[in-house]
Amino acid sequence: MPQQCRPSGALWFAFEPSGGWRPRLQNGAPPGLRRSVGVLLIVCVVTSWMMVALAAADVVVLNNDGRVKGTLVNPHESPRKNYVIKTDAGEITIDKSQVKEVITQSPAEREYEKIRFTFPDAVEAQWKIAEWCREKGLSQQRTAHLERLIDLDPSHKQARAALGYGQFDGRWIRREDLMKERGYVWHNGRWMLPQDVEIQERKRQTELAQKEWNIKLRRFRAQLDDRGPRAQAALAEFKTLSDPAAVPAIADLFNDERSENMQMLLIDALGRIKSPDAVRMLADIAIEVANEDVRLAAVDYLKEIRDPAAAGYLVEALRSKENAKINRAGVALGELGDRSAIGPLIGALVSVHKEKVQQGGPNTYSPSFDSNGGVAFGAGTRTFIVRRNVQNRGVHEGLVKLAAGKDFGFDARAWGHWHAAQKKPVAAPGRRD
Repeated sequence: MPQQCRPSGALWFAFEPSGGWRPRLQNGAPPGLRRSVGVLLIVCVVTSWMMVALAAADVVVLNNDGRVKGTLVNPHESPRKNYVIKTDAGEITIDKSQVKEVITQSPAEREYEKIRFTFPDAVEAQWKIAEWCREKGLSQQRTAHLERLIDLDPSHKQARAALGYGQFDGRWIRREDLMKERGYVWHNGRWMLPQDVEIQERKRQTELAQKEWNIKLRRFRAQLDDRGPRAQAALAEFKTLSDPAAVPAIADLFNDERSENMQMLLIDALGRIKSPDAVRMLADIAIEVANEDVRLAAVDYLKEIRDPAAAGYLVEALRSKENAKINRAGVALGELGDRSAIGPLIGALVSVHKEKVQQGGPNTYSPSFDSNGGVAFGAGTRTFIVRRNVQNRGVHEGLVKLAAGKDFGFDARAWGHWHAAQKKPVAAPGRRD
């Protein structure tokens, strides 16, 4: 039996499961009235729903993605129990548990709802309403009308351009679709190849790990100054440290460290890590640090790791302008035993330094010669460039070690002849028939 409601004179409504709310007339109503009421009712219902749409200011989105448009009567209710929406057909109450979200319409959206039905489904009209939406900042609505426009006229250039289309190989296609066809993906605000995205992500993860290690190592270092279990736990962390991502944090801590014992702990960690960055840092320590014990500890690990790149870093240091670094690099190269360093060591046996020397003073007269051979005397100082040769004993020590005891002192020419002779292939003994 249908559910009834809203009696109104001879007219009432009944809810039927098969068709929803349907109009009914009371018994005894004349047939003509039945027909008139039916037509009137249809007009009223359609008009009512149009008015709801035109006056809508809020949209309540239900969990099943259904939508109710109207004005929210209780926007500030707290705690929220339900939503009361006012429409021209009356108020509707919806329990909070059935609502996914509430969208409040802007004045421009309300105006759009009023005028959009006045634009016919034709090219020129759809372009006009799309332009109106652009001026009002209604991008979503504008896109809908532009897409309808190109349905009506696929070659409409202005609509195509507004939607991001371009012509490639004689076809309309959005740039993002073209890039996807070419194998690109959108990542961090730009188009990239998947392999580049992977590299960037690995780099990002590495940077995050490096920052975390910087925090952790500073904390462990502070705990070492405590007494008791915290200090022992921190010491254990340093003695087991082997993550390559920790190398930048180790470098920062090492540069600030004044304790030789702590520097040795950090060098031990670099020796366990053995990554390219760790090898580079060990080479830098072997060149830069004044403490000989610390330098030699770094060299010992370089000998153990046997990475060819280490000799390259030390050879670079032979070109330094500081003789101390040149000599430290020479000693380290001798310890590594890499004979490819012999040539660079020969070239670094003696460093040539240029110095400016001033002679004379305000009351000093120096002779000069004019173009005719005459002699003139001028007052003032004169500046000379003096070349000074400095013998690098550390380089000599390393060279002798690599030459298995051969020693030509600081005679670079004699060393050069010897080195060239070492490179000549040994002639095979003559064949006897």
